[in-house]
This record gives sequence, C-alpha cells and structure tokens, in this order.
Amino acid sequence: MHIDFSALSTPTMRRKPLFAANGVVATSQSLATQAGLSALKQGGNAVDAALAAAITLTVVEPTSLLKNIKC
Repeated sequence: MHIDFSALSTPTMRRKPLFAANGVVATSQSLATQAGLSALKQGGNAVDAALAAAITLTVVEPTSLLKNIKC
C-alpha cells in the first residue's frame, strides 16, 4: 500500500506571524493572535492570553459542528 503525503507539505492557508517583545501567541487566525497579544501587552499572563485567543477563535473561525444537527 502506498500513501501519498504530498498534500501535507502544501500549506492550506497563508499564515502571517505576529511578534511581541516578551511573549508568544500562536493561533490559526491572526485576529485571535492579536487578541492574545493584546492581553499580554495590557499586563496579562499566559492564561489571560490563551483565553482571549480562544474566545476570539470561537467568533472568527466557526466550526462545522452545527452542520450535522437536525432540528
């Protein structure tokens, strides 16, 4: 059996890194990353940044979870 891994080497979306002087935040969406960096810049810690990024991700990157729900 032969498995073709060539699709894994091609990025599916373009990501731009955002840098801060004393912290790192990484997400799949730049707006969520900016929210996390903003939390750090305002004196927050890593938990604050993670929560800000996660909350933002729920808005800017919706999932397909609701597609399978039939009412």
